[in-house]
Amino acid sequence: MYCAIVLSIAVPLFGACMAAPMSTTSDTIVSSMPIVDLGYARYRASMYEDDGDYYLFSNIRYAAPPTGSRRFQYPEPPLYEEDVNDGSVGYACHQATNIQFKWLDLLANPESQSEDCLFLDVTVPGWIVRDQMGIFNTSVSNATITLSPLNGSGSSGGLPVMTWIHGGGFTFGEKAGVHNPKGLMKIAQGKLVYVAFNYRLGAFGFLGGKEVKAKGATNAGLHDQRMALDWIHQHIEKFGGNPDDVTVMGESAGASSIFHHLAAPEEVQFRRAILQSTASYPQYDNDILESQYRKFASMTGCDSDDSFECLMSRDGADLAEANKDAVYDTLYGTFQFGPYVDRTYVPLLPLFRLGYGTYNRDVQIMAAYNTDEGFIFSDPTVVTTRQFDALVQRHFPNATEDIIKEAKDLYPASDYRSNFRRVSSIIAEWIVECNSLYLEAAYPGTYLYRFSVPPAIHSVDLALTFWGGSPLLAKAGQTILIADNLADLAVSFQSYLVSFAISGDPNEYRLTENSMPTIYFPKSNEWPGKPMVDVGKKGFSYLSLEDDGPVAKRCEFWQNGAWTGR
Repeated sequence: MYCAIVLSIAVPLFGACMAAPMSTTSDTIVSSMPIVDLGYARYRASMYEDDGDYYLFSNIRYAAPPTGSRRFQYPEPPLYEEDVNDGSVGYACHQATNIQFKWLDLLANPESQSEDCLFLDVTVPGWIVRDQMGIFNTSVSNATITLSPLNGSGSSGGLPVMTWIHGGGFTFGEKAGVHNPKGLMKIAQGKLVYVAFNYRLGAFGFLGGKEVKAKGATNAGLHDQRMALDWIHQHIEKFGGNPDDVTVMGESAGASSIFHHLAAPEEVQFRRAILQSTASYPQYDNDILESQYRKFASMTGCDSDDSFECLMSRDGADLAEANKDAVYDTLYGTFQFGPYVDRTYVPLLPLFRLGYGTYNRDVQIMAAYNTDEGFIFSDPTVVTTRQFDALVQRHFPNATEDIIKEAKDLYPASDYRSNFRRVSSIIAEWIVECNSLYLEAAYPGTYLYRFSVPPAIHSVDLALTFWGGSPLLAKAGQTILIADNLADLAVSFQSYLVSFAISGDPNEYRLTENSMPTIYFPKSNEWPGKPMVDVGKKGFSYLSLEDDGPVAKRCEFWQNGAWTGR
């Protein structure tokens, strides 16, 4: 189904929608698409887009279906398939939303959701196929192609690869839908291969507790992502991509995923990373994780001693309903499930790992946040000081009274128009904004930017990231965002992202000639004051990360971690 976005500045754009069909140039091309042999399966391209000149290989299985005995377990390699797959069969992972985003349920088709959801899409410049097959917009006669490695920047050659990790609070979202790469591919002009993948969400991907640790896989959704990145390393050369030149890009939960991979004890599988609005609600308390598990098990009727075995045997539809109920019934602005400290892949919260210096260092970073990140995550019914105090206590159940007081003193009521705005400031910095500061400190020379196009709330920047792909997302952006020459601003913004993915330098291929030309993008250690690029309604300008001293002080408090009770 097509996605219908509610056009309201109070509504996030992180939501996933089922992928809409994309245009092709002729019936001849559609009926005779090239086929790529992956060894375990053969996939025919599902679409050729003349406006942008690229082929789409859709719904490629990168792992075995995580069903039956594979439920709640680590992902396994994909199974062998005899027939040629045309990408017409694929599912989004089971979706769930909390109370404030319940309307997103209207956008998701239950019939397009399944436990069997570990699929990815690959978008390949058309010239690569033509170069290999000696064709130019003519029938390729269902030919099986294996694209030879090209001359590239990595040791294996080939084109750089941009890989999208979708957001959605770790309970909602999918690889395609509004995340249409058409605009990015047009900006790249044949210099980039693009990949996007699904990963298990909600309880299916992030159920915690002692039973899961003993009998299943903790943080299974993160391991799905690693499996997808492993797939890229194994197979992307067949599409003309360079496995040694991968850039991961994600927004919100997608950026948080990257944050967790950077901080993991295992080596990362990417060379560069773009983290947009890294939204990471800390999950670290074993008692809370156990309570989440027991609550979910009870909702499915699995509250006996053999609860995990019971969950393994339940019908997937029953688990999907329980997952929706569990996510709906949670603290305002939170999503019940998400990456948590498991002492293995997530030894500590990522912000602590970066502070201690125990993280993957050999990665180029671009990091960003919006100017009003906390707005959509803050409960508008919190109007009195008593309500504010109660909410702070709920967010930090293990903190001492002195630490709670210190946290509140860092955000004095006198600095804000309302208690709602006070809550919004805490949420923005604790959950999102400070992560960019931590990344900059851990990766000197980070490329930093701030998205300030009004209303600059969480996720509205997606309208620019995927400009030119989804008409509905563009319409939402035109309705919500207040900017001069929004279309030119969008393509100039995209040119920074694409240039960074292609070359590691956002300046190399940036657009300099339109009504919203780009400006030179400095590294954070290139000029005094830790420079950032501001993406604003009148174009691009400079600001300094060190301009706001109070924010740095507050971020130090959050990275200190006393609020966890440790």
